[in-house]
Amino acid sequence: MSRTIGFDRCIRPEWMDYMASLYFNGLNEKEARESIKEYLSAFVQGEESKRKLTNMLIKIWYKSNNKDDLEILRRKLSEIDIKEAYNAYLSLIRKSYPFFDDVCTIIGRLEKLNDKIETKEVIRWIAERWGDYRRVEISAIKAIRTYQLFKIDKY
Repeated sequence: MSRTIGFDRCIRPEWMDYMASLYFNGLNEKEARESIKEYLSAFVQGEESKRKLTNMLIKIWYKSNNKDDLEILRRKLSEIDIKEAYNAYLSLIRKSYPFFDDVCTIIGRLEKLNDKIETKEVIRWIAERWGDYRRVEISAIKAIRTYQLFKIDKY
């Protein structure tokens, strides 16, 4: 049985900030979907790309099992710095997307062994877990880029 990757777009920190503001200001899923779609228009070209990104962000904030984590984040948001917020966002993404979680786990293991990691090495390891397909490689590149954007102290 094949697993669904589901992670095929890079997620930027500012988009997670925007989603946090929507979620914590009480917008329901439908309102948030319309708002994020409009917001993404300034950054993303193509209706298909906007639709997929919107679906990914909605999954993280409205359709996942992150409710306890979201409540903790809501209570702490005014007290934490950007690094802590980004780590919380990474945790939300990891819990929503098993593929992204696997990529982050591989990166973490490789970082313990080396100062610098190569994208091709991460792709090789993720291909062993998810299959050696072009879709896995493309999604891994998007996941690695997302990870890099949120790790402000490393890149």
